[in-house]
Amino acid sequence: MEAKRPFSQLDWLSIPEPVRAYIIHLEQVIGQMQQRLELIEKRTEKLEASSKMNSQNSSKPPSSDGPFNKQQKKTKKSKRKGNRWVERILSLKQTCRMRALPVFPILADAIDAYFKDQTPDLQWITSNY
Repeated sequence: MEAKRPFSQLDWLSIPEPVRAYIIHLEQVIGQMQQRLELIEKRTEKLEASSKMNSQNSSKPPSSDGPFNKQQKKTKKSKRKGNRWVERILSLKQTCRMRALPVFPILADAIDAYFKDQTPDLQWITSNY
């Protein structure tokens, strides 16, 4: 392998023989390192591609998926809906506590109205139950 050097042939010949031999050796080492680097880069690309494989995008069984590589699932509408329901129940409980009203009868009436597709009686908000 003949390397391109940043000086003329005349300058090259004026360099002492041991120095030229060392430079040639270094150029060969650099060439070998470049070849190894290319092989390592190709291997790295293959390994990265295979590490992204899981049971969702390959024929691997789900048990082969690592426990720490799980993708975060998007929040589903039903989960948000459940959280909203819990917030409303806690708000009802706190409102009843502040007004010294019993929670269970009010909640039972609201659930009963829901299953009958009716609007719940909200008069308890303005008066004592």
